Amino acid sequence: MKKFMKELVTAFLLVCIISVSVLAAGGQNYVGNLRSRKLHSITCTRLPYEKNRIYFSTLEEAFKAGYTDIHKECLKSEFKGKK
Repeated sequence: MKKFMKELVTAFLLVCIISVSVLAAGGQNYVGNLRSRKLHSITCTRLPYEKNRIYFSTLEEAFKAGYTDIHKECLKSEFKGKK
């Protein structure tokens, strides 16, 4: 049973990595939360549920759509020193 669970977790992680890679390759680098209006990086470990997501290619596109509140844990490096 332990081996099965380990293989299941490994498969799940691979699917997550592939999904992020496909989205990033498609130019979708940012995820907005439709409920909170916060903006996340596509690689954020705390993304909203799929039903609450909207995808953006650029920060400019997200800002124009009103997503100006950034999720500091995943986007802090892009906004370091900016206010």
